Amino acid sequence: MPLESYTQADIQLTERRRLETPLLLLIWMGCLGFSLAEENLFYLVSSTLAVGVNWFAARRNKVVYINRWFVNIGVIIATLIVIAEYSRSGHSVFLTLGHYIILIQLCKLFEKKKSRDYIQLLVLNLLLLLCTALITAHPLFGFWTIAYIVLACYVAMVFTLKRGLDHAAEVKLHGELGPLSPRRVAWNVSRYWPSKTIRRAMLVTLVPSLIMGVVVFILAPRNSEKMSGLSEQFSADYDPNIKLGRSREIYLSDRIVMTLQIIKGGKPSLAQSQASKYMRLFILDQYMNSTWSRSQNLDRRGLSMPVVIDETLTDKLVTQNIHMPHINQPELAAPYTTVNIESADNNISVSRNNEFIMEGPIRPLQSFDYKTSFFPTPLETKELAFLRKVGRVPKASARPSRSVQLTYAAQSKVLGLAESWCEDLLEKRKVLPELRSKFNLAIAQRIAENLRLDYSYTLDLTEADPNIDAVEDFLFYLKKGHCEYFASTMAVMCNLLEVPTHVATGFLLEEYDTEKNEYIVRNRDAHAWCEVYTPETGWEIIDPTSGTARTEAIRRSWWTFMSDYVDQIRFLWYEKVVGYDFNSQKSLSEEASSQAKDLWQKTRKYMSSLFKSLRKSLDNLIINGEVDLILVKLLAGMTVVSVLIFFLLLLRMRKQEKQQEQADMFKKLKLLYRFLAMLHKQGLPYHPDLTLREKLYSAAEQFDLPLQPLEELINLQYRWRWGGVEPTAKDIRTVRQNFVALCVALDAASSTPK
Repeated sequence: MPLESYTQADIQLTERRRLETPLLLLIWMGCLGFSLAEENLFYLVSSTLAVGVNWFAARRNKVVYINRWFVNIGVIIATLIVIAEYSRSGHSVFLTLGHYIILIQLCKLFEKKKSRDYIQLLVLNLLLLLCTALITAHPLFGFWTIAYIVLACYVAMVFTLKRGLDHAAEVKLHGELGPLSPRRVAWNVSRYWPSKTIRRAMLVTLVPSLIMGVVVFILAPRNSEKMSGLSEQFSADYDPNIKLGRSREIYLSDRIVMTLQIIKGGKPSLAQSQASKYMRLFILDQYMNSTWSRSQNLDRRGLSMPVVIDETLTDKLVTQNIHMPHINQPELAAPYTTVNIESADNNISVSRNNEFIMEGPIRPLQSFDYKTSFFPTPLETKELAFLRKVGRVPKASARPSRSVQLTYAAQSKVLGLAESWCEDLLEKRKVLPELRSKFNLAIAQRIAENLRLDYSYTLDLTEADPNIDAVEDFLFYLKKGHCEYFASTMAVMCNLLEVPTHVATGFLLEEYDTEKNEYIVRNRDAHAWCEVYTPETGWEIIDPTSGTARTEAIRRSWWTFMSDYVDQIRFLWYEKVVGYDFNSQKSLSEEASSQAKDLWQKTRKYMSSLFKSLRKSLDNLIINGEVDLILVKLLAGMTVVSVLIFFLLLLRMRKQEKQQEQADMFKKLKLLYRFLAMLHKQGLPYHPDLTLREKLYSAAEQFDLPLQPLEELINLQYRWRWGGVEPTAKDIRTVRQNFVALCVALDAASSTPK
């Protein structure tokens, strides 16, 4: 692979290294974003290596290249590879297009690049950015895009400067015999890199670019359906399974999940009982490999809603009006004894595991309102019978499904500890089997009490050992954990002691807004607890987690503020950017149209009133000869407009005169080149690599010319030719005087015998 040095013109005039390095960084950013979005290590490594080789070469004013024929062959091979990949793997069009763009860029990085090649690389990289936007919806992509656009604007500025410097090597100014070669220009130019100018130009370019991007984002056509993969982005927030044993630290967010108002007797009320504060979301009854999951053999949509409630029970119902700012999953949270859930837009069913499910399409990030009706606990006999009738509680003869699987060693240790805690109750249950339900509740209460007393609450689980069962680790080694550990341990121990128990997850109502008379449920209120079944009471809620310890642990989370901030940004990104679909576009259009109509009506009304007042003022002037305030304002406004127009015309005339003066001045600067021609006629040697200053100093030494007028001529020429400083009339007069003085000195030197 050949390695070639930059030319002198590339190094000194066009500053090629200053263009190549940010352009290579931009190409790497494009490939990096796409590779991370796809999680493709091959394209990440290959693009990093290719860009790294070119970057190190550019930093040393070198260029790595191969013959253009090999580049074209590489493009053909890349095309065939991508076609084969698309036909066999079944990737989406955007993934395939992204792969093709990366391969084409890798080929073009190793060719001798001209201006058109730089433009092609920029266009390809922008297309890669578009492909990345179509395959990922991660919030970090938004920040990455902003950084990419800033760097792209910088590259555009540098490329524009390079094109201008290339043009400077070809331009012919007044007084020059012809365009200077790049070598001559490189030897005559001496400047610092214009960092401040580029930064100012970047601001001028970046702001319109961002505005144009926002306008395109708002107006571009969109699909009315939800974006692919969006619901999966949020399902992780409410994972129906409990996965224990992971070594990590948990941070709880203050983001509001729902607001809830309890209505009793037609008036807002507090929770009727402690059990009414538990908003159940998922029921988990199978434990294996440190994970709680839901039964797979249950019909999750087996019972229809709503059900008809007996008139005798209607007065005992309590209503909850629930508002969810962001609906993320089909399951809805409701108290255990809920009879009905009603919604204006969606049908809702209930599973045989007593989980409430919203049927029909779900639009993520949209608000959702629903109403629940439930019986406050403790349940009376008639209420329990009705709940059994409608399938909310298992029948008395039924045995709730549950499954707990531990390793033999772990089960022996956990069962042994549970039996030691409840030895007396187990003996009584064995002696009095008719009171089994009573002793089952007592056993569950005993286990919960021991867990609250002997184990501490924490969100820091970095010491957890994933190689052993999580319940065993919690009971015998960690001896600390969060609510999922407490509930899981209690459920496992109860089931090993043949007490029907499952784990419930959802939210715990704690924060109450006295002004709005409603509960505020946040992400940090997510909770897990146990429910113990008896035929006489149904499911009895028993929470083994200490509420005081839980509240204190949440307050001690120093990362809470930052976590909330990041969480807020994340949901704002998904709601306003990723969730911006056709319906949002339509709502925005309707709002803008309404505002425009209102503005037009107000403007029309104001103009109509103004014209009426003006007409009335003119009639008053003609009939009565009186001038009122409206006419005075009108004349003052017309005067101001006339003065502004006069000054604009005056400035334009002045600009035209100045341009004509400058053209005349440029013609007079030919005196310097006439003087150079005179020097060559007198025998001044011609050296193409000498700068103008070196050439005139050599002439001063050879012909004994005065240095002061010569330096003034040189400085003026350099300021005009390379600095862009236009000569003034005084400068032109100085040029003529210096030209005359130098001509006299040259004549004197040529007439003096050598």
